[in-house]
Amino acid sequence: MKACSKPGQIYVIDGDVVNSGIPYADSFYVDTHYCLIRTGENETSLSIYAQLKYKKTVWTLVKSKTFPFFYTLILIAHRKT
Repeated sequence: MKACSKPGQIYVIDGDVVNSGIPYADSFYVDTHYCLIRTGENETSLSIYAQLKYKKTVWTLVKSKTFPFFYTLILIAHRKT
């Protein structure tokens, strides 16, 4: 939890997701940022930010295949919530 978090009001968490078992998994990771804000007595707002970051240089062809796959997974995850 980040220092800007205030119990009962706002919680901010950063994380990294590292994959394995897929082609080029060692070339990238997903940088995530979660922000949960109290908006009312019994209401909260959750914002999730994710960014695909490359650890090393990869071919343009790999990037062109990785990003759409990443974007699709983000959309699927949001539909489940």
